[in-house]
Amino acid sequence: MAERATILIPDISGYTDFLTKTELVYSSHIINELLEAILAANSGEFVLSEVEGDALLLYHKGQPIEADALVRQCLGMFESFHKHLKIIERDSICQCGACKTASNLTLKFIAHHGMVQEIKVMQFTRPDGRGDRGQERYRRR
Repeated sequence: MAERATILIPDISGYTDFLTKTELVYSSHIINELLEAILAANSGEFVLSEVEGDALLLYHKGQPIEADALVRQCLGMFESFHKHLKIIERDSICQCGACKTASNLTLKFIAHHGMVQEIKVMQFTRPDGRGDRGQERYRRR
């Protein structure tokens, strides 16, 4: 049965250059740590559906999350992401390209509220849906 849900996608900016122009073993490890830092800041409102390279697909079924609460959630994830980058920068003794340029990465968010249908394949569940013309749009005021 289709349900209303809020989709939140935290997406790392600079990922493609970072992954293709630095040492893969180090850059993938750093991306993994950053995605975990983002998830650690999830207030529990959102369920992780997918990890797609540099982005997480999170969703929350039900009524739209209040815009202020959504902004707080995004800010918490943003702060956790950047705090972890500072730790990498501070603690790394490695001089590889990935460790030296990780601080060039940043984080952006995409949020949407609309109708979704959960699709389950084995142990994986993901929301599937389409954009509605009357969709809720989040704007920071």
